[in-house]
Amino acid sequence: MKRNQDNIDKWLKFLDPENLKGNLMFSSLYIASFEAFKDYVVDEVKFFFNNGFKDGEFTFSNEYNTKVKILDKSLLKATLIWLKDLEAIDEKDIETYDELRQYRNKLSHELMTLLFEGLPQELPE
Repeated sequence: MKRNQDNIDKWLKFLDPENLKGNLMFSSLYIASFEAFKDYVVDEVKFFFNNGFKDGEFTFSNEYNTKVKILDKSLLKATLIWLKDLEAIDEKDIETYDELRQYRNKLSHELMTLLFEGLPQELPE
């Protein structure tokens, strides 16, 4: 009997328009912000290797390929490693990024379950 009441309570909370709206807004903003952050980090480092503008496009030195892209198959991970090698960030920063990425993946791939069960109350630190 208790289990039925728990399910009813979860459904009522899930279907509450204000609760659902807030959870969907939070999830969307988190995912969008995370993706914007990834693009920003990669673009800023890539632009560091900018050689100029030719035929309507920016050109980049081959050093970008040999110093950054070669570090990992993931362009973002390669960029983070390059920044770490320059001591602009440290291993803790990369661990924080990985925790935030896992949270983003959970929101993206398990959103309906999280909306029903309840979003985690705290973000990774």
